[in-house]
Order: sequence, then structure tokens, then C-alpha cells
Amino acid sequence: MSGGPILAAEPGWVVVCKAERLRDQPMICTKAAGVALLVIRDGDRLYACERACPHE
Repeated sequence: MSGGPILAAEPGWVVVCKAERLRDQPMICTKAAGVALLVIRDGDRLYACERACPHE
């Protein structure tokens, strides 16, 4: 895993943090464009999803 941004700075993508932040804390909460997100590291893979329970 590189120490660079999680999401590339390309059109349609938003940088939310550096990948190195997820080394010791494999799950973080953040916001992008007013949307609450959960960012998760699973091995070398990174995932982001909306931070909302679908059962609410």
C-alpha cells in the first residue's frame, strides 16, 4: 500500500485522506461533499461507503 491519497485527484474523485492513515487504524469516518463516509482498509484493498445504516 502506498502512502499516497486513497482516491486519485481525477475528475469525479475526491481525496479524503492519505492511505498511510489507515495503517494503524484500518477504519475511519470522514466526510466528502457533505456526505458522511466510512473508509476501510482490508489488506491492500481500500473501500469507501456511505456511513449510514440501511436499516434506518
